[in-house]
Amino acid sequence: MADIIFEHPKRKIYRLNESECYLEEKEPASVLILAIDQGRLLVVEQYRMPVDAVTFELPGGGLNLNEDRTVAARRELLEETGYTSDKLVYLGQSYSCAFMSNEVIHFYFTDRLAFVSNSTDKDILNVHFVPLKKVYHNILEGIWKNSALVHALFLAEGKGLVKKSD
Repeated sequence: MADIIFEHPKRKIYRLNESECYLEEKEPASVLILAIDQGRLLVVEQYRMPVDAVTFELPGGGLNLNEDRTVAARRELLEETGYTSDKLVYLGQSYSCAFMSNEVIHFYFTDRLAFVSNSTDKDILNVHFVPLKKVYHNILEGIWKNSALVHALFLAEGKGLVKKSD
């Protein structure tokens, strides 16, 4: 039996044994948006304390209580990048880290972006459009280590929405 070692209204941390624990989210869903504009991927640059590094990630975040995930995807896209989209295609879902958390990531795709605002979330250091060729290079060379970004690209390629040659 697991012991609760931390409890918060949004999450609990359980100790399984002396060396293992897991996170249980009360709202275990998040959204990520794979946004492509003219052969360039929209990414956000953020500092992530657990890895003590600046990372390049897809825009996205957690769902609010009872929030529709497509609504959340549009909200997160706007909050993190200043862009919106009238076309979001659902790609699928994945566990973020099944051995440590119950979080499920829902992936969306868009190739229709409209700029709305320069205002972005305070945690975002920068917003970039990166050519897909460079995205693949950064992944293959281990420069970018975000598995959710890779998963989203794989889903979009499998559905014919993105071609590696783009």
